[in-house]
Amino acid sequence: MPSGKRVYYDPQEPHLAAHLATDPQLPALVSRYLRTTDFDEPLVEHEYDTGEVAGLTDETYVDDPGAIFYARRLGYGTYTPFVHGTSQPSTFVSFCIAMNAEGDYELRSAWVGRQSPAFPDQPGAPPESRTYWATHALVFGAQPVDEATITAVCPW
Repeated sequence: MPSGKRVYYDPQEPHLAAHLATDPQLPALVSRYLRTTDFDEPLVEHEYDTGEVAGLTDETYVDDPGAIFYARRLGYGTYTPFVHGTSQPSTFVSFCIAMNAEGDYELRSAWVGRQSPAFPDQPGAPPESRTYWATHALVFGAQPVDEATITAVCPW
């Protein structure tokens, strides 16, 4: 960051590691943006347009909500809506950074694609979460899931 604040990450952190496994370019893309931007908030959730294809996004709009099914992704405790389809190229990168006691930031998560609300069964999910995820889902097969948790019944 221009202010001299450091941004670091733990590649073994489960949420971030899941995204880095499929998109190892994410730390470099986030770093490129943060070289020119400062934040002072304790938690920053941000998206930016890289101006070029950053990778494939797993999130998609769903025309037929009846096509959505649910499962728990490995390393996550909440359910995720899925749909059969194909990941699409995206120029957007989203990330979440959290300030530590020294004022530096830890990269908590990053992914190719736009920001979206938390899933309805996650703590702190906003009121619009249910409406949003009734018409959006992740492409099944792009991330590992616990197959024993797959269900057509909406868990929220």
